[in-house]
Amino acid sequence: MFSMNRKDIPAHLLPYFRPKRVFKPKDDAMIPHRVYDALMQDGWFGRSDIIWANLSMVWPFQSPKPNCMPESVTDRPAKSHEYIFLLSKSQRYYFDSEAIKEASVSDHPSGNGFKRPARVSYQNPDGTARGNDEQWQGVGGKRNKRSVWQVNTVPYREAHFATFPPALIEPCILAGTSEKGYCPACGKPWIRRVERESQYNGNRADETVYTGNAYKTPQSGPRGPKSDFGESTTKTIGWLPPCSCSCDPVPAVVLDPFFGAGTTGLVAKKLGRRFIGIELNEAYIDMAQKRIAAVPARLDRWAEAEG
Repeated sequence: MFSMNRKDIPAHLLPYFRPKRVFKPKDDAMIPHRVYDALMQDGWFGRSDIIWANLSMVWPFQSPKPNCMPESVTDRPAKSHEYIFLLSKSQRYYFDSEAIKEASVSDHPSGNGFKRPARVSYQNPDGTARGNDEQWQGVGGKRNKRSVWQVNTVPYREAHFATFPPALIEPCILAGTSEKGYCPACGKPWIRRVERESQYNGNRADETVYTGNAYKTPQSGPRGPKSDFGESTTKTIGWLPPCSCSCDPVPAVVLDPFFGAGTTGLVAKKLGRRFIGIELNEAYIDMAQKRIAAVPARLDRWAEAEG
């Protein structure tokens, strides 16, 4: 297998080496996904495409509304979302899902967004609810973060017109870096140690018996309380060293090759991480330095150690 430069191709063969046309007139270029695919072709592992639904808070009602860039188009919808891609350099990588869990959209662990009314078997002959008036009682809880993020845009007074809101950057840093830090010798992040707890009310064990198709009391009376299992929660009980280097952890480092107005550095500083920003525009560099300097560092052991 070999390659040659275009200048080395004989003139009479050039027509056969013309690149094939990819786009037709009015085709969507799909630039974000082409970059995503190119990175995977280059060796990266594509793990997720996340949709950022651009929202803004509308005064005076403070209700979220779509906030998209104006487009003078009449033959297609105006886009009100952008993409965030999760890629890794290896099949196994650090991802702290516990740090970015979100509240369930309903107060039932299934997070289905609504409470189902009492079934017929839960009703008395006159149609009123027997016991609880709902099939499930609310128990709250959290769930894994979904791939659609509804984040409000935040205005910025300086000249940069495409500043990302800090709330959009925060879950990326929380999930991609260890809060405990990493080993300075081998570069591996410390692992969160999580314990899961489930609350049990004990109602069915004491008051009801499962008969195969329904729960009944020992006297075959009306069904007893249904919310036997309460909220299933997780909590961090410590951190596990990732290696045997016996080194104290140091703060994780976040790299942003398109630093802009420094939102990534600002959020990293708030979360107790270090950061490296790369930016070509000197005006944006000055802007970022002022923004980040105005934000106090996180008051934890990292700030104390460096102070």
